[in-house]
Order: sequence, then structure tokens, then C-alpha cells
Amino acid sequence: MMKIPVENLGLFEQLDRIVVAFFSKQQPSSPYDLNISITQEHLDQKKQELEPLGYQAVQLPLGMALDNIIQQPHYKNLILGGLAPDEIIVSKEELMPLKDIVDSFCIMYAAANNRLENSKAYELMKDKTVYFIGKLFTDFPKAGDEIAYLGIDRIASDGTPYDAVKCFLTEESAEKFNGEKRPVTPANLAYLKSFWGKPVIIEPHRNYWIEFL
Repeated sequence: MMKIPVENLGLFEQLDRIVVAFFSKQQPSSPYDLNISITQEHLDQKKQELEPLGYQAVQLPLGMALDNIIQQPHYKNLILGGLAPDEIIVSKEELMPLKDIVDSFCIMYAAANNRLENSKAYELMKDKTVYFIGKLFTDFPKAGDEIAYLGIDRIASDGTPYDAVKCFLTEESAEKFNGEKRPVTPANLAYLKSFWGKPVIIEPHRNYWIEFL
């Protein structure tokens, strides 16, 4: 089994990847590791090993599997199979810095799949920090400060075009879509929405994007 720093695993880019996790059918009496398979070969191997021991294979997005490990007290490690020649072990403690990002993903994924109303999703996310390409006013404005944002053209249901502010869950994700290398700024979601007085769209280039009008 290999230990690889969590920041080197690229988990954020794979949050919506469908994986198979092995959950215990019984209420565990002691903490256990959550095994996750991302290839068919590893899945077949793990089924033979774990199903006779009372584990059930469940398909779900990687982000939701990570949320289980982070939120539930009876998990201690992530065992990830299929990403490297050997299984990778990641402790719960190493995953904790991803807690807020994983939580946001789960909210957005549920809304994108019509399992959560948009208004409820906003209530759950309005106090979170997002990243946008551009700048807000600072406490100490200087000559030459540019107040701007990178938007995206949208069309309302009645056919009216409008502009929404692009936001991202991480600074790295924003930089990936920042071809002009403009400043990337963190901001509270509710404040950002009221500051610009415009809709915001979070992770518009991913399948689980969400827009708050």
C-alpha cells in the first residue's frame, strides 16, 4: 500500500467521477477504512475480498464517497484502488482540508441532479468562500486599481441575454480557466452576489455547475 500526499492525487478534478465504495452492512463497532475502486479490475478483486466479509458495493461520485469519510466518525482511512499500481491509503486527517470543497460539491451535485432545490442550495452555500477572476474594492484603494470580474454570457428562459459572474470552488480551478492571467480573488458568495448585483455561476465548465440568479 502506498502513501501519497493528498494534494498530489488530483482529487478535486475527479469529484464527479463515478466510483464504487464498499460500505459495511452492519453498524461498525470500531472505525474501519473505506475502500474505493476506480477501475473494473480493482473492483472485481475487492468484491471477492470484501463481499464475503459483509461489505456492499455502492456506485457514487468520488466527492460523495469522500464526504462520507470526512463526516462519519466510523471511517479512519481512504483506500483508493486503480489510480496507481498499488492501493493508496489516505488518512481522514489528510482529507480534512478538503471538507468545505467536498461539501460544496455535494450540494452542487445534488442540485444539478434535481435532488435539491436551487434556493436551498443557495442557503447552504451563501456563507462559503468562492474564487472569481477579477477584483473587488479593497479597504485601501490605490490609484490604478481595476474593479472588474470575468463574466459568462447566459440566456434567460424568456430568451433575454444576461451576464453572470464566473466563480470557482478553488483558486487552482479559477486559474485553470484564467487564460488572460488576471487576478484571482476569494470572496464570500453572498457578498459577491450583492456587490455586483448580478447572478453568479459556480464552476461553469463542470457537469455539476450551479447558478444563483
